[in-house]
Amino acid sequence: MTFRELSQADSLTAFLERIENFGFPWIAKRLSGNDTGLTNSHQAGVYWPAEFFRHVFPEICTIYHRNPDLYLPEVRILNTGYTHESLRIVYYNNRFFDGTGTRNEFRMTGWGGRQCPLQDSEKTGSIFIFSIAEDVDGAKKGVGWLCSSSTEEELFEDWIGLELYPGEFLGDIEYNLRRHTEHYMSFVRSLIEPPWQTMFPSGKDIFAKCEQAIPHSNDIDRILMKRRMLEYDLFLEIEKLHVLPIISKGFATVDDFIMQANSITNRRKSRTGRSLELHLEVIFKSEGLLFEVGVVTENRKKPDFLFPSQISYQDSLFPDCKLDMLGAKTCCKDRWRQILNEANRVPQKHLFTLQEGISENQMQEMTDNGVILVVPEGNRNFFPREFRNTLLNLRGFINMRLAKQRP
Repeated sequence: MTFRELSQADSLTAFLERIENFGFPWIAKRLSGNDTGLTNSHQAGVYWPAEFFRHVFPEICTIYHRNPDLYLPEVRILNTGYTHESLRIVYYNNRFFDGTGTRNEFRMTGWGGRQCPLQDSEKTGSIFIFSIAEDVDGAKKGVGWLCSSSTEEELFEDWIGLELYPGEFLGDIEYNLRRHTEHYMSFVRSLIEPPWQTMFPSGKDIFAKCEQAIPHSNDIDRILMKRRMLEYDLFLEIEKLHVLPIISKGFATVDDFIMQANSITNRRKSRTGRSLELHLEVIFKSEGLLFEVGVVTENRKKPDFLFPSQISYQDSLFPDCKLDMLGAKTCCKDRWRQILNEANRVPQKHLFTLQEGISENQMQEMTDNGVILVVPEGNRNFFPREFRNTLLNLRGFINMRLAKQRP
């Protein structure tokens, strides 16, 4: 398999199958506002972690000369029809030379500016999969796929067997080494209760352990992100305890293998579907908020969170101004409209998301439809500058609700 054959893939399924079958190195992420140029930051092109460059381009990983680089003679983003020549891969290493330099970072630049579909702010939040293949002459070239719908994103996540969170990377090797030190993983494994060795714990049991390990504090935006990371890693470590012994024994039939694979996938999907809501629920309870989860408003609609209660919502004498609803979506690109009809008595709706940026057009459309975004404080700068003051962080949303609860 060569670059030519990989670049002829006419569907995401074919693209993924060829990457897997022929062992091409690959990496994927959800594009942030910095990646797509939404924030007008100084970042040029898509950000990739240093581990990716060391894995795929070891020839420039040197400090024996200044700023080593190479060029990919061709890059294609298949489903967009975009082709570009001369993509520069550079290792800025001046920290090791003049004593005053500070740079020790890799960059991939020269994507073609605004002509490149990756520089379309409307693609913020979309999954981009990028692979490196060799051509018949041995030259390295790039091939990518920019997911164009939630269906394609779900197909990719089903293929890899994991949800791709904003700010994270998935690939043919472990790319999130910044949080997987041995000290950290020893801490994660120390949280596993003895009964969990033989019986997979419920999601609430895992959440309770994470809440115990990372106690509540006033900095709830940071607490939320730390607990999410810990809960995810703890889940995966427990999964290993239960799954690896089964895999090591092998399977007598293909059907046995598929049954086990489906069981693992379904458990992961079940966790993913409720993870963010459970983390928010734990924090809301710790803060003393009055709320209910998944209760019916009109026409069988069920907002993720209704404040203060279903009884209050159904009481025509209860003031509308003291009612609120909050949707919770890890990524809200093209999905935020789902909350518009979930609580008719609440004209101004709130939506919590972990997505790292949303285009100006969608932000304006949300504003026009009375949707206020709630984001972790650390994600605020991924959004267009002119809309940042309209965002609430999690602490701001909770303080707003606490004020409404007062007599």
